[in-house]
Amino acid sequence: MVNRILLLLLPLLPLLISAEHHQQQQTSFELPRTSTSTTLIDLLSNSTEHTKLLHLIQISRLVPTINSLSSASLFAPTNQAIESAGLSSLSTTQDNLQLELRQTLLYHLLNYTLPDSTGPSDSPQLLDSLLFPEPINTGNTDDRRLLLGHQPQKLRIIQRDQDRFIGVDQRGQGGIRLPPPDQFQNATNGILIPIQSILKPPRSLKHLIKSTPTLSTYASILPDRLLDQLDLLPHLTIFAPQNQAWDHLNSIELGYLRSNFSADDSIKLFRQATADNVLGSEGIGYSDLLRREALNHQPAQSFILFSIDGKPLSIGIDPKSNLPSINGSEIIENDILASNGVLHIVPNLLISSGDNPLQLTPEKYLLALNCTKFVSLFRQANLSSTYLDNRSSDKSYTILAVRDDVLRSTSSSSSLGRSSIDRLKTNDTESLKKSLRYHVIEGNYLIDDLEDGMLLRTELKLQGGSSSNKQRMPVSVSTNDRKGLSKSPIIGFGGANVVGGDPIQVGNTVIYILSQIVEPPSDLLQVALSDIRFSTGVASIFSAKLDHQLQALPELTYLMPTNKAFANLGLIMDYLLLEKSKPDLLQVLKYHAVTEVIYLNELKIGSSQRYPTLEGTELYISKLATNNVTLHGPTVGGVALNGEDKDSEVINKRDVLVENGSMQFISQVELPPGVNIDLRKLMVGAKATTMLELIQATNLTWILDSGVPPSSSKDDRSSSGQKKKKNKEDQINLSRGYTILCPSDSAFTKINLTYFLEDPIRLESLVRQHIIPVYPDEFFPGTGDSVDHTHQPPALFEPLYLEDGLVYPTLLSTKEGGPSRFGDLSFRFNRPQEVNNHGDHRGDDDDDNDRNKFFGKWRVGIKGARGSDQSHDSARILNYGRATPKIISSSSSWNSSFIDSSLRISQPDSISFAGGVLAIDMVLLPYYPSFWNRIGKFIFLFFFLTLIAVATGFGGWKIYQIKYRRNNYAAVRVGPGGGIGGYQVVEPMEE
Repeated sequence: MVNRILLLLLPLLPLLISAEHHQQQQTSFELPRTSTSTTLIDLLSNSTEHTKLLHLIQISRLVPTINSLSSASLFAPTNQAIESAGLSSLSTTQDNLQLELRQTLLYHLLNYTLPDSTGPSDSPQLLDSLLFPEPINTGNTDDRRLLLGHQPQKLRIIQRDQDRFIGVDQRGQGGIRLPPPDQFQNATNGILIPIQSILKPPRSLKHLIKSTPTLSTYASILPDRLLDQLDLLPHLTIFAPQNQAWDHLNSIELGYLRSNFSADDSIKLFRQATADNVLGSEGIGYSDLLRREALNHQPAQSFILFSIDGKPLSIGIDPKSNLPSINGSEIIENDILASNGVLHIVPNLLISSGDNPLQLTPEKYLLALNCTKFVSLFRQANLSSTYLDNRSSDKSYTILAVRDDVLRSTSSSSSLGRSSIDRLKTNDTESLKKSLRYHVIEGNYLIDDLEDGMLLRTELKLQGGSSSNKQRMPVSVSTNDRKGLSKSPIIGFGGANVVGGDPIQVGNTVIYILSQIVEPPSDLLQVALSDIRFSTGVASIFSAKLDHQLQALPELTYLMPTNKAFANLGLIMDYLLLEKSKPDLLQVLKYHAVTEVIYLNELKIGSSQRYPTLEGTELYISKLATNNVTLHGPTVGGVALNGEDKDSEVINKRDVLVENGSMQFISQVELPPGVNIDLRKLMVGAKATTMLELIQATNLTWILDSGVPPSSSKDDRSSSGQKKKKNKEDQINLSRGYTILCPSDSAFTKINLTYFLEDPIRLESLVRQHIIPVYPDEFFPGTGDSVDHTHQPPALFEPLYLEDGLVYPTLLSTKEGGPSRFGDLSFRFNRPQEVNNHGDHRGDDDDDNDRNKFFGKWRVGIKGARGSDQSHDSARILNYGRATPKIISSSSSWNSSFIDSSLRISQPDSISFAGGVLAIDMVLLPYYPSFWNRIGKFIFLFFFLTLIAVATGFGGWKIYQIKYRRNNYAAVRVGPGGGIGGYQVVEPMEE
């Protein structure tokens, strides 16, 4: 027990020595004389008003401490005061050490006697109590640190009028009234001063900062982790700025400091205005000490106090108030006592030059703009120091940020109701980095720098691309009204509008606030799948298993044809979709993959450039006007190798971005020169195997191969005239193309095919009836009503030009050397009402589609055919396909080749008619007129004309007879003697 008491007294020994020295210096203090010789404990034992106090002293084990004092002052609260303050409850709620109770009781003790009177003063005096504050409720009983070092806690006293008050605040207000000195009770080891209330020890600096109204702003910016430490950090001297000190900050700066992300800067502000060893180890900067030290530095009357951050603080004397000042400003409130230091309230922020924690960076501005979640994502992805704190960097950026409410809100475009932040894939660091880098644009772009349709380089690299090629961010700029008179344009980035007013420029960074998160472009197929107009192209890519190769390209511009463009291929597309045609399909699709990134707005008007493709052949892209971009394949001598005289057009006005480049939508499919679409492939695509077998059976396969008929003449024995004629024929044959009308296999089931197979002549006539030769203009024979049809080029991917009433001769026609006068075919376009009569009309919505004319709207028939039912005289055209054309070289009439990868022609004169296939629903049987049509109608006409001639002669003879009789009758009536009416007049005679 004795050892424990000695242990408790050990910390007080230095204080007892200093208190004794202090007592010797206070010569004016005298103890009141008393006749009793009792200790302070005896006085408490004899007093009925202090039984509770004595009990608390006993349970807190302070009796030995008080008895050891030689000249002490004990402020003794009465029983009523202890009861009112609830001090007794501390004895039941504490542990055996009763640490809080002990500290409260020690705060009522002075190690010297209080003088009889205190002179009037405008400011209170500080007294040294016997309290040496220690941490309470730390959970560690071995933590016996002294929060004020080896300095005792201060206790204020002031005299107002005739009364003295103990425990007043820094302004000298409040406190407990002391009784007159004659009511003090003397003891051999001190005096007992009864008081009617409890002296409460100062709270911690944390509590003071949070509870002082004039420091509410300061408390709001300090992080909780720092405030929690202020309960335990010892012997601190804090110069805290009052609320008005923050008024010179703008709302952005103050909003940043109040955010959860300003902890580092808030702590730096705190450290720059806090000292922990003032004028010595464990020194505390009370105002008296600061003033005395400043006065000792003559003539400047100031000195430098270093903060715990090592920053200098200039302490001086205000010439007006003669009170301490800091950095030239008077300290507003001095000596707000705390359990672990002292607090001074200053009028200004104490910010060191060269290390300003309030220097705003883009990150701080974003935090102040309520973009804290956006900033936290940058920190999570380790991108904050690169893009949001680039004060030391010479690079400039434009940040596209979103507010917290946007990230928390549910996306209306998501069927799953996911929030915007869920779409960022925060659990995947790489995906998160991609999304965030897409919100960082290279360079500064203010509103005046933006134009509609711009594509700005972001910090996101293209998927698998080089570091120099970055993903682009599309910009939209529009006015509020249609006339464009609004001064405030509506700005959008990647489909998200700018909200929150004008952009904010922070150093070399510009910040825009967006209405939603902008997701980086997806891969090619995901983008194309979002538009049903390109479903055919997507399906073809999957069918050819090209998807992974396209996605792996570091740089790509895919020219995606529309569904209509693929449909315009007709039988070519049907062929390409066959399993055995996958190599050709793959070549066609690769031909649309440019291995460079092309952006429409970066093409110069009037320019034409060639670009490499994945297929290996180059494409030429030209920009004729702002919204007029065309493309075509390679040409030889001005002739397109794929035979198309019309360039494909880019139909999208803005670039469509994909993960590794861009995608442009085009109006037609570009066939590469390396893909040779011949008649055989078209017939395979039309599933016309029967027709193909019949052509092979009639030895007409030269039509499918070279298009040149086999020669039966002997060149060596021919005369020069015959050779010239033959060369002319060869040139015509070389320039000529063939269009085959292919009935479907089901159509052949409707005729007696055996009848034709038994007779080779009939079979050949049947086949020739379905083959139309077509010529370039200079070689067309030009007969009859089919003279001008070759002056019009065929429509896109159509094998020949069609016009209502147009007539083409077939190989069966006498015009082409055939035996039949009925070998010509006539084409007729059925009007909508006519199509309805056949039940083939497909709806008004199809009228704007050029290809619809082949779905039952065009009919082909044998010209001049007459029959009973006419079931096999005409047929409906179901589909079409154009073959690859041939190039005609000027060097030789035979120097030609189908266009393929081995083409060697350099200067062609012209291009042949490619020809192709027309799929029809009926077999056109060769027409042979019946006996009636050949002879009978002429016999009938002869007899009919003879009958008319006989009738006419008989009628003439009858007319002649009638006229003759009439003439004879008139002669009889007149008579030769001049009689009237044919009678003679006789006059009477006289008797």
